[in-house]
Amino acid sequence: MVAGEESIRGGSLAFVELMRAHPYVEAVLVFNDLMAIGAVHAAHTLDIKVPGQVRILGIDGLSLGEAVHPPLSTISIDREALAARALDVVDALAAINFAETAPIRYVVRPRLLWRESA
Repeated sequence: MVAGEESIRGGSLAFVELMRAHPYVEAVLVFNDLMAIGAVHAAHTLDIKVPGQVRILGIDGLSLGEAVHPPLSTISIDREALAARALDVVDALAAINFAETAPIRYVVRPRLLWRESA
């Protein structure tokens, strides 16, 4: 695992560091899509074929991932469902005048957007 700044540049630098330390890595799961875009860029700079030599997968589901080559595969977070569940929690708490209650749990399932980078 390599830590990096949450940006395109941070993803690029972290990918370079990862590949120097572990040149035979076959797949990389990146913290967010911006960092994953940086990783794809760094792979091009290092002449590493994506997905031929390494598969890269981001997390966010940003449409910006379609603008890179190869298009970025990503775990898409359903923001609308997440916001709706957050409002459900607020509504439930408001109904009991924000009194203490048992934990309220909802599951919002992400979905894989298979593009070409993985």
